[in-house]
Amino acid sequence: MPSQENIQTQKHPYGEIYLNERQAAQKLGLTTSCLQAWRLRGVGPRFVKISARCVRYKESEIDNWAAARERTSTSDPGPDVSNPPSNSKARRVK
Repeated sequence: MPSQENIQTQKHPYGEIYLNERQAAQKLGLTTSCLQAWRLRGVGPRFVKISARCVRYKESEIDNWAAARERTSTSDPGPDVSNPPSNSKARRVK
């Protein structure tokens, strides 16, 4: 009978779980088109481009990306407030 330690270290034979676009979107509660738009703008979770039409997301990357965006309130700016995305457009308020 295998020990508890061996069972924990053998969770997945490849060490990392890769999700396709649909699975990643489902895990985040988003649409696939949202993930596609984020990839285009470079603002979503990191991804692996296997080929021209094959994109995968490491499950750990999705978890880390989501954890970095956790906030305690709507006024909590988070750690990245001093470094806004370079492709963001200023909005004029009327």
